[in-house]
Amino acid sequence: VEMSFDLEFAPTDNLTDSTYITVFSFANSGACDDSVGIPIKATIVEPDIVMSKYNIDFGKIAVCQTKRDTVYLTNNGTGEVNLTNDPEITGQNISNFKLIQFPSPRMRIEPGATVSYIIEFDPNNSPAGVKTAQLIIYTDDLVDSQISISLTGESLELNVQANPNSIDFGSVPIGETANQVLTLTNLGELDARISKIISDNANITFLPNQDIYLNANGGNTSIDLSLLFANSGNNDGTISIIFDLQCSDTINIPFIGQALEGNIVVPDVIDYGQLAPCEDEIRDLVVENTGTAPIILQSINLVGLDATLFAIVTQPTLPLTLNPGETA
Repeated sequence: VEMSFDLEFAPTDNLTDSTYITVFSFANSGACDDSVGIPIKATIVEPDIVMSKYNIDFGKIAVCQTKRDTVYLTNNGTGEVNLTNDPEITGQNISNFKLIQFPSPRMRIEPGATVSYIIEFDPNNSPAGVKTAQLIIYTDDLVDSQISISLTGESLELNVQANPNSIDFGSVPIGETANQVLTLTNLGELDARISKIISDNANITFLPNQDIYLNANGGNTSIDLSLLFANSGNNDGTISIIFDLQCSDTINIPFIGQALEGNIVVPDVIDYGQLAPCEDEIRDLVVENTGTAPIILQSINLVGLDATLFAIVTQPTLPLTLNPGETA
C-alpha cells in the first residue's frame, strides 16, 4: 500500500534548512502501531547582483570627441539570474550616449559569472555643456529587477580669445608697410593647436603662422602682423586662425587699412607768349599736393628739344616734402 502527500517549502533567508517528518501508523487487522521519521533538507539559493559602479562620469571632452567606459554586472549569489530585456538608455540627453556592447537578452547569468556593458559618450558636435542620461538593465531578480546607472559627461567648445578682435592698421602711404600684434589666449579647459593662419588679402603676413600650441586655462601666444599697402584706397581683409586640436575650428578676425596717396597738380602748359630775341620773361610754376600722403620732390629738370632756351631761375631746396594741401 502506498500513500503520497505534498510538501510546501517557503524559505525566508539564504541558508540551508532541514527537518523531519514523522509518519505514524496504528494497529489494525493484526498490524502493530509504528512510526517512521523522514529527514527533509533544502538549500535556499538566490542571486545577488553587484554592479561595478552605479555612476559613470565621462569627464570633460571636446564636442568632436568620443569616450567609452565599461560597467560590469556580477552575480555574487548562489542562484542564477536572467536578463529579461535589452538594456536601454533613457533620460534628457539620450542622443549623446549609446550602448556599444551588451549581453544578449534572456541571457542566464550563473553564480559567480560577470557580464559587461560598454557605453560611449558622443557629444556629436551638439552645443557644449553637461549631458546626462541613465542606463537601465532589466533582470528577473526580485530585488534588482530594474537597475539604473547614471551617465554624465561634459562637452567643451573652443574658447580662444583674440585681442584685438578686429584690427585697424590705420592710414599709411601706399607702398609702405604697417605692423600690428595679435594676442591669442586659450580660456578653455582643453589644449588647442593652430595648424595655420591664412587671409583673403595676399599682402598680409604672419609670424609665426603654423603649428602654434595654446595650453589650456590661459596659454597664449602673440602673432606679428605686417600689411603692405599695395593698393590705393581700402586695404581690408580677414585673418582666419585655423585650429586642428582638439577639433577643427576657425576664428575669423577682420582688419582694415587705408592707403594714402599723394597727387601732384601742375599746369599743363606755361605760355610765355611772343617775345623778341632780346627779351626775357619769367613765369612761376606752382606745384600742389592735392592727395592724402606726402610727396617728396627729388629734382626739377628741363628737358626737350629747346631746353637750352629756358632756365630755372629760383627753386626750393631739394629734396622737398610736400604734405597734403601744400604748394611749392
